[in-house]
Amino acid sequence: MLLLKHGDYHILFGGLSRGGEIGAAIGIIVGGLLGLIPWHAKHFFLARIGRHHPNFKWFVEELGDLITRFSGITMTCIATGVIWILQPASLWDVIYKDYLHVSLYVGGLYFALRGNVGYEVSSKRRKV
Repeated sequence: MLLLKHGDYHILFGGLSRGGEIGAAIGIIVGGLLGLIPWHAKHFFLARIGRHHPNFKWFVEELGDLITRFSGITMTCIATGVIWILQPASLWDVIYKDYLHVSLYVGGLYFALRGNVGYEVSSKRRKV
């Protein structure tokens, strides 16, 4: 397999890391939207399904939380790999010169640890 090189940075690695970051961002958005479903709206298709199945609302909220956490872990891992591949001289070089990947790392870590659990909703969640 022929890898095209641009300096010491492989174009294939760049494309995979960009695609992974975009996929993780879409996963965070989808997971957050699953937590915001208007269950009181009778015309919404998931609310119609949820009326007939008592655990469906709980399942969809947990699935949204799981998607958000997995996407956050993915984003954190990809940002770590990109920072590692760039081989910075010190931690300060990463913090001062590579703000994009540091912010993606911190954002991914936030969503990996927190998920999309709301503070007012967390007491109402069903205990497993």
